[in-house]
Amino acid sequence: MRSLFYRLFSPAIINFEQNACIFLSKYIQWSTLPGRTLHFYIHMLKREKNENELYRAAVRQRIASEDGSLFQNSNAERTQIIVSEFLDAATISAFILCGSLNKAVYEPLVERFEDALNRGVDVRVIVLCEEGAVQSKTLAKLLKQRSALKFLPKIDMEIPHFAVFDGGLRYRIEQDPINKWAIVCACSKNNQNNYTIARGLEDVHSSLWNNYS
Repeated sequence: MRSLFYRLFSPAIINFEQNACIFLSKYIQWSTLPGRTLHFYIHMLKREKNENELYRAAVRQRIASEDGSLFQNSNAERTQIIVSEFLDAATISAFILCGSLNKAVYEPLVERFEDALNRGVDVRVIVLCEEGAVQSKTLAKLLKQRSALKFLPKIDMEIPHFAVFDGGLRYRIEQDPINKWAIVCACSKNNQNNYTIARGLEDVHSSLWNNYS
């Protein structure tokens, strides 16, 4: 299964930014200077907030313009942005496969999931851990009440975490589940390769949902 996935997705792999290492180096240098640490920390938070707001605006623009070019998602905050914006745009389905419903990503999105369910979106979330190990308890409770959650901790195959929306129209697939680095597509319908990947993800999710318990 692993080789199948990586043969399928290798044409779409893109290079990720190395800004984290540069930022850490700068932080260490600044933090050694008296009186500068707090100032730099605040500056860093403001910069990150502004960058995330720009990132959200860019994602919305890609959805609205049906931009099919691939782009990256490089941390938990931006994973949350991708999932929230794709959920808001969903009209048919939202299929997600993840490790443990990461609290930083999913806990702030409970209302968005509830809204999608109330709109009639077919939400199906597969979590690859035991129920007791799930991180976002509030979301897990909601999804379980709506029959939109399955725990499959014993799947004997390596599957990248992913999310696919509206029959393969949009998708996100992780290359690094620890750092949340992923490839994202906001509209696959105008690119056959992207659409093939998206449909493949949906087929894998449906197979796991229907054939495992």
